[in-house]
Amino acid sequence: MAVVNQSDAERCLTLDVSNATLPDRGRQWTITGPEIDALNAAGEPQVIHTTESEISDSDGVQAVAPYSSNTYLFELR
Repeated sequence: MAVVNQSDAERCLTLDVSNATLPDRGRQWTITGPEIDALNAAGEPQVIHTTESEISDSDGVQAVAPYSSNTYLFELR
């Protein structure tokens, strides 16, 4: 599943899947920068970063960073 947050504030996402059960752990890939029109320029320090992390879904709520594109991977049961 993919989620985009175009705002300058962190948002919370409640994960609820019908006819399946979310596992306790999953993976998240996030691309984010300091502002909506940020870009990486040749020869300059990077301002847009990509991260990969393990996430837990113990309560079904995930934080979504400002100005970010997020991809989630859960193996449904």
